[in-house]
Amino acid sequence: MAKVYNDAEKIFPLFSLHVGLVTFGVASLGQRTIRSYGLEFELEHRSEELDDLPLEDLAHRLWDFFRRRYDDAIGPDLARDDERDYDEIPPEERP
Repeated sequence: MAKVYNDAEKIFPLFSLHVGLVTFGVASLGQRTIRSYGLEFELEHRSEELDDLPLEDLAHRLWDFFRRRYDDAIGPDLARDDERDYDEIPPEERP
C-alpha cells in the first residue's frame, strides 16, 4: 500500500558541504523517510571524511548506501512474490 506524505522533505543539505540531496518519486523506503536515511548517512560519515572527496566519489558512496537500504527494504518482499532468492533476481527485473 502506498503512503502519501504531503510534507515530505525532498531537498536537504549534506553536512557543511556545499552539497544537497534531492529525491523524487517515493518519499519513503520501507517504514522510513528518505530524509531519515540521509541523516543516517551523515551519522555514519564525518564531514571531514568527505570534505576532499570529488563529487563523483561522494555520489558513488551515497548510491552504495541507498542501494543497500533499498535492497534490504524491498528484497524480502520481492523475493517472496517472485519465489526466488533476491540475489537470483537479475537487477533489470528489480523495481
